[in-house]
Amino acid sequence: MNKPCKTLFFLLAPFIAFSQTTERQESEEALFSQFLYETLITASENLPKALHSADSAYIYSPAPARKARALMLSATILEREERKIEAIEYASKSLEITKELKDYSFEARIYGFLSTQNRNIGFYSEGEHYLKKGMEVIHKLKDRNKVERYLAMANHELAEYAMEKQDYINAIQYIDQALISYSKEEDENLRHFISSSALQLKARSLTELNKREEALQTFHQATQAIKEAKAEHSLHAGLIFQGLGDFYLNEQKIDSAGFYLLKSLEITEPVNNDMLKELLYTSLISYYNTTGDIEKQSEFQKKQERLLQESQKRTKQNINHLYTLSRKNKNKMSNHPLDTTAIISLFIFIIAGSTGILFFRKTKKLTKPNTVKKSALKNSEQNNFLSKNAEIQIQEKLENFVKSRKYLDKNLSFPKLTTILNTNAKYLNHFLRTHHNKDYSAYINDLRINYIVERLKNNKAYRNYKISYLAEEAGFSSPSAFSANFKKITGFSPNEYIKDLNQ
Repeated sequence: MNKPCKTLFFLLAPFIAFSQTTERQESEEALFSQFLYETLITASENLPKALHSADSAYIYSPAPARKARALMLSATILEREERKIEAIEYASKSLEITKELKDYSFEARIYGFLSTQNRNIGFYSEGEHYLKKGMEVIHKLKDRNKVERYLAMANHELAEYAMEKQDYINAIQYIDQALISYSKEEDENLRHFISSSALQLKARSLTELNKREEALQTFHQATQAIKEAKAEHSLHAGLIFQGLGDFYLNEQKIDSAGFYLLKSLEITEPVNNDMLKELLYTSLISYYNTTGDIEKQSEFQKKQERLLQESQKRTKQNINHLYTLSRKNKNKMSNHPLDTTAIISLFIFIIAGSTGILFFRKTKKLTKPNTVKKSALKNSEQNNFLSKNAEIQIQEKLENFVKSRKYLDKNLSFPKLTTILNTNAKYLNHFLRTHHNKDYSAYINDLRINYIVERLKNNKAYRNYKISYLAEEAGFSSPSAFSANFKKITGFSPNEYIKDLNQ
């Protein structure tokens, strides 16, 4: 996976309070928790309104504990708006209040949130530090139920780190441990919501391990759980639908793939979430490439390009905000300061990460005269993204991949290719674009078509084969997709090309 799954379990759970209260207080806390939960769920439809509600809850809440929870709600909404550094700042403010209250349960959950956010921006050492702090704090509690709740979420987070390392077996083991604890959650909506998050992550891990039948069953369990959580229109539902659509696409079940990918698009398109849009646009480009709809494929290629530009702009804003935040909090974080080296490292990581959005070439008909020059300029600007040694390693692995003709495997996918090459998506995307001026789909399709062209030239028997046979041998999902790509690359339809060769 292509690191696809940034889950929401640490984003929602901190809003639920578990402290001992009177009956009246319990009623008030229940209403407040319900308000926070509903605000979070409806944030998918109106993020600015949700952020305003969260800020109002902070301003007008008399109790420090409620202020802390309102700040965490704001942090979550900001995270969804791709304003991750501000989200970390809000969470840090909530942490200061919570420490004074000695609410170890909530403190641990905030550490979990901070772990997730730092992992999402690629600062793994800082993320693991926060996770460790949370595990230290949670053991101060006497209530074993609270300890179990946190450890369940910690296991969920550890699964994410395992996914980053492509350690899918351990990721599944962590998720299974988390699911056991999630099943004991009394709040029904929360139980289904966090379970759906865990299940979709498990399904993706199973997919990577090629346990297709079990993966499909788990994806459907995640779909059912998000439905029972009454959150079918949340961004998290969009992530599940994208994963399911991608699964069907790799299974060559095109109608089912389109159904789920378009459901995900309906949720994702109106909101700001680059991570999910990057995943979804990638899937849709492959989907329309498979169906032979070049116009739609080009449409989402352009959206990918715009997404990259916006992401780069947002990255600059995040860097400025992080620098301001680090200076402001320099004296407050003496227990684990972000020293100058760490800050610079994070800046570099964010800048590098911003180039990780997938690049897709335009079709020949849509290419403008200055496209090559612009592309070359962009390539020259990004020459320092990969070290020379890393480029050489990827080049050698790609050459071996081409020699092995594994590109003819019809089940080949971008995540599978990154596994074969033992590299990550960002590096491979960048390499293909800078050295081949192609995205993954274009690169593989070119290899497949060139393979068939060589066969047609050198083996006359191939000229008598049906188009469906040629398509299947080349690894295409359908004759129409094969024919569309054949004409795009050679300028002729397969029949025209064969006729020309015979003449």
